[in-house]
Amino acid sequence: MGIFGASLIPSGVVNALMPGDAPPVQPQAPVYKRPSTAQMVVGSIGDALQEWGGGHATFAPEMAARRQAALQQQGALLKQAQDWSNWKRQYDYRLNNQPPAAPHYFQSNNGDEMVIGSDGQPKTLYSDPTPRMQFIPDGMGGGTWHAIPGTGQAKQAPSQPVGKLTPIPEGGAGTMGAPRTFPLR
Repeated sequence: MGIFGASLIPSGVVNALMPGDAPPVQPQAPVYKRPSTAQMVVGSIGDALQEWGGGHATFAPEMAARRQAALQQQGALLKQAQDWSNWKRQYDYRLNNQPPAAPHYFQSNNGDEMVIGSDGQPKTLYSDPTPRMQFIPDGMGGGTWHAIPGTGQAKQAPSQPVGKLTPIPEGGAGTMGAPRTFPLR
């Protein structure tokens, strides 16, 4: 029971068939029970007396109707069991013989066309050569576009310093006493 006596199981779910469940009704013997010999004799005598008095027989037609209803019920239960077994066989077959998953195609953030195959790993189908651009604002309402390193044909940023570093000698050659011929031409 849930809060305030409400059921925790939504209506309509109680009788739902789930994979692996047993069929709800198994075929059983028909409900029709053959009358005893004494009942047959008394019923036949009663039918004969009713027909002799101008009426219609009731025992024999009633027994025939009960027998027919029992056979129909048994047939319906047998059909239900056959339908269940057919459904179960089809479900098990589909579960064990699933087709391979269709490949999933998508475009990555850098513009490459990718696919996830049946092994679940992404693979690159097409690498986009166009460099990705990034707008860098200059703070005065404008800005410049720059290629993002590593995308398309944009140059990769170096992982180590390029060139060599030369130490400045002590004593100031090059700091304050630099010649005034700095390339200002």
